[in-house]
Amino acid sequence: MADVTLKQGDTQPPVIQTLYMGDGTVADLTDADILFKMRRLIGLVAGEGDILIIEEGEAASLGDPEDGVVKYEWAQGDTDIAGGYEAEWEVTFDDGEVLTFPNGGYLTIAITPQIAGPTS
Repeated sequence: MADVTLKQGDTQPPVIQTLYMGDGTVADLTDADILFKMRRLIGLVAGEGDILIIEEGEAASLGDPEDGVVKYEWAQGDTDIAGGYEAEWEVTFDDGEVLTFPNGGYLTIAITPQIAGPTS
């Protein structure tokens, strides 16, 4: 089961996640730049595997940056292609150090096909 599931073309709900350091403590995102990156899983569609869908999406921390909670709001077009995806958050801290979350593996995202036909 995917960490995030939505229908093709949907822009809600946003992706919200708490980021944890390798030692299990919450990441302090004070003055950090946060990128959301997502790509299609390899081999899903012949000839279209491993396509980077969102390279530098605008992500933001929510509430107090010391709580480590990040959010990505889907833009039109982000979810147009149904399938399985993997995603990660790339954080550049105020001292220039870069760390990618989750530290091991990826956030999994499933975009399920919409039923074809006219929309309301």
